[in-house]
Amino acid sequence: MADSENLEKNWKRKMISALGAAAFATAPTMAADPVTGDQTVQTPHSDEHKQSLTIKDFSQPWGKHPMDEFLAPISTLESRGGRDIAHAKVNYGLHEGDTAMGNFALMPKSVKNVAGMLRSDKSLLRQHLGKDFRDPEVSDMHNMSEEEIAKKIKGNMPLQTRVARYLATHLHTLHNGDTSRMAHGWRFGSNRPSHAISDKALDNSGYVKKFKELYKPKTEITAK
Repeated sequence: MADSENLEKNWKRKMISALGAAAFATAPTMAADPVTGDQTVQTPHSDEHKQSLTIKDFSQPWGKHPMDEFLAPISTLESRGGRDIAHAKVNYGLHEGDTAMGNFALMPKSVKNVAGMLRSDKSLLRQHLGKDFRDPEVSDMHNMSEEEIAKKIKGNMPLQTRVARYLATHLHTLHNGDTSRMAHGWRFGSNRPSHAISDKALDNSGYVKKFKELYKPKTEITAK
């Protein structure tokens, strides 16, 4: 079974168990804008599902959220599972001058991006979570500087985990459960659409190769 199929089934099974059988009976699909090529989420389920998700679903103990199976190998790659969180300062590119934080090597600008997605009703993340979803602690970081974000989130593992779950959920929706593209997005840019990540890029990525070696989802039963 393909990695993406395993993760999709795991997502459905756990969320159905937690929120009721109607919540995730159908997975979201993606559609491209015929003019811009931008992808938007098509959610066939009703507003009942969207309104049912709350901050509590993303604040569960480690191992209880559907995205934790994806995040476990990410944590291993980024920090040896939390054993090496003394990340070096980035000296080039978009994150120049910033330092990654915690088990998942979250960057301040990435956290700010997640905060912006939570604030925007038009973002893929909010379309998936529902129009009434709120997490003021995270969304308020959109107005903070990178230094303020680092100060707030560094050393706060529950907050880091919540942000990581939001980012993983965004990637899951953006890439329709394709775990290889999700891992590529985590490392090389979380807003790049699936069609912009070629199979060759995946094959040539040492990060994605290591992720696939580490990612061992449990055998799942298809949700009814």
